[in-house]
Amino acid sequence: MPARPQGEITRGTTNPNRLRRVDRWIAARLGGTLRDVPDPLVVDLGYGESPVTTVELHSRLTAVRPDVRVVGLEIDPARVAAAAPVAEPRVSRSRAAASSWPACAQWSYAPSTCCASTRRRPWRWPGER
Repeated sequence: MPARPQGEITRGTTNPNRLRRVDRWIAARLGGTLRDVPDPLVVDLGYGESPVTTVELHSRLTAVRPDVRVVGLEIDPARVAAAAPVAEPRVSRSRAAASSWPACAQWSYAPSTCCASTRRRPWRWPGER
């Protein structure tokens, strides 16, 4: 794995309630899966200028599974630092890029939904060309 995230910092369109419909869809569509897995983890890949969408996603998913963990991944170190005040045990943030996402493969996971981040550039599993 590279020493630092590889990718491009985007403009990061982030506004409160911008993804509320997607969050509700995830809660409805994957609610059963979230309830069935032993330790649910949801990754918000590329949360943008502020972590508000990650915090809102967590808030909406706790209605389905109160102990769900949500991790926001963002490539811009300034955005990660700015998100530090909202980090809590079940909502965290980290510096990473879409190219780092396959590294999560060692975790057991439920089906995932990707909306925008993976459109920007194709990624490959480690070792693939």
